[in-house]
Amino acid sequence: MSRDPEIKRIEVSAYKIPTDFPESDGTLEWMDTTIVVVEAYAGSKCGIGYTFADTATGQLITERTLEPDVWYLTSGTLAR
Repeated sequence: MSRDPEIKRIEVSAYKIPTDFPESDGTLEWMDTTIVVVEAYAGSKCGIGYTFADTATGQLITERTLEPDVWYLTSGTLAR
């Protein structure tokens, strides 16, 4: 039985995208939106995922994936 490919490398990027005008949810107001993008490389494939979150999310992903050999690509999702 073959194993799912191991994740060999993970790249995390965060981008601040300015808004055209101030946005608000009724409690706070902001002038930009942050997107965190993760690229995971396994075998000959690269998977990409993203979320709209603070740059701290990118830092958390980077810190929690310092040992990429424990990650596997399982049915299109990351698994430990």
